[in-house]
Amino acid sequence: MTGRASPASLLALAVDGLRRKIGRNLLTIGGVFIGVFALTLIVSLGEGMTRLVETAVSGEDNLRQIGLSGGLGRPLGDESEIEIFGEMSDARRKRLRRAALARTRHGTFIGRRVRALDAASLAELEEIEHVEVARPIVLERYEMTAGERETEATATLGVDVRRGRYADRVIEGRYFTTPGADEALIHEYLAYQWGCVSDEELRSLLGIELVLEPIRNPSGGGFASSGFLAEMLGRLDLSALSEEERQAFPKIVEKLGRGLFGGGGAATVPKRHVVTVVGIVRELEAGDAIRVIEDGNASRVDVFLPLDTATRFFFEQPVNREIGFGRSYVVVDDAEHVGEVETELRKRGFTAFSVASVISRIGGFLGALTIVVSLLTGVALLVAALGIVNTMVTSVLERTHEIGLWKAVGATSGQVRTVFLLEAAMIGLLGGLLGLGVALLVQIPADALALRMISERAAFPLQGSVFHVPAWLPVAGPLLAAGIAMLAALYPAHRAARVDPVRALRHE
Repeated sequence: MTGRASPASLLALAVDGLRRKIGRNLLTIGGVFIGVFALTLIVSLGEGMTRLVETAVSGEDNLRQIGLSGGLGRPLGDESEIEIFGEMSDARRKRLRRAALARTRHGTFIGRRVRALDAASLAELEEIEHVEVARPIVLERYEMTAGERETEATATLGVDVRRGRYADRVIEGRYFTTPGADEALIHEYLAYQWGCVSDEELRSLLGIELVLEPIRNPSGGGFASSGFLAEMLGRLDLSALSEEERQAFPKIVEKLGRGLFGGGGAATVPKRHVVTVVGIVRELEAGDAIRVIEDGNASRVDVFLPLDTATRFFFEQPVNREIGFGRSYVVVDDAEHVGEVETELRKRGFTAFSVASVISRIGGFLGALTIVVSLLTGVALLVAALGIVNTMVTSVLERTHEIGLWKAVGATSGQVRTVFLLEAAMIGLLGGLLGLGVALLVQIPADALALRMISERAAFPLQGSVFHVPAWLPVAGPLLAAGIAMLAALYPAHRAARVDPVRALRHE
């Protein structure tokens, strides 16, 4: 080696150094491998889950919808504007601010909300700028009779016929004729429970009549007279409610009682409804457009009714006329206006949420979780770096005589330093490439297994991949490992560069 040694010759010396202690160097490479392997899996999993959620629910329909439930009649507060005044300790100021925040947020409440959802309030919502339509979610349970078949608690859902909801999922028969027709679509799972398996058996259900009757109370008589209502109310813990909620609660109970028993206190006779089955609806499957707000309510529904029909049945029950709808949704003209419409709805005292805001929160949570776990994975790379320091220091001590010979034939301190840094870089690069490659191979069976497990438990069928390798990761992973290895080798390389050739040649 001379002062004019080429980069190729320096690299050859570094490779020769690695080959001579291959067992020890393989152990060091193994430490880097574990760190990059774990980092690749974690980052890919975080990216994949984020994309999977966004792909499943980020269709145009979803991004333009806002879900609503009744409110307490007061606007949702702006947390940034809450201040606690007066001289007090910081601890007390924090407690009072938390208390103020709790009172500006809409918590859960027993029964329906004070800020009701009814035909009038939905018409009012349609007057808000950028709102196209406001639709109720009419989800009810009935006792159902179909010939000799009886079902004690059948869930029904009103379908927006004007927008063709669920028309693409009819597998037998036809869709509704009008928004107010006394017709029904039944779910294929209900048909299966009735023993209808073949296509012919499914078609045999078309044209049958379903008798829907509001579910009676447990005693079969007056709800209050049975003591059931009093017993239920006696078990309620109202201590968690705010003062305003506690004041509103008796009014809701009073409305409930009037709705159930009428002005004279006698139990009302529930009205029976008869609808004709015109089609069979299949369950959601991968590739279907998922409408989170609507399909989320339909996950356990057996019977689908036209929305106008379901609404008519709903309001034929006195208690529903008193209290109104439990939930509804609005459709905004453009996804970019969802934020301002959601804010306006909250200002009017409704509890509102949009799919866009939920996606944003999920993405933020998954991103933060990925960062935290990636930092923990960095511990493995730190341990690998310590191993590199130990390996390189030992290598310098064992090769002191050799380093003296390099310098004796003209090698500069910089060239000696470069050889040891190249050795460390190759350790890091090899470990990084192995970790990346094995992680990519492991993702193939792991992705299939994870997607199957998630799909079995998810409310909606998912399509895509649990893992997604961002374009930067295959480059950044090995380079990061090589960079950490070179940083870890700075001290050993500096020590090798300072070796005195005269003393080194005397070293045995």
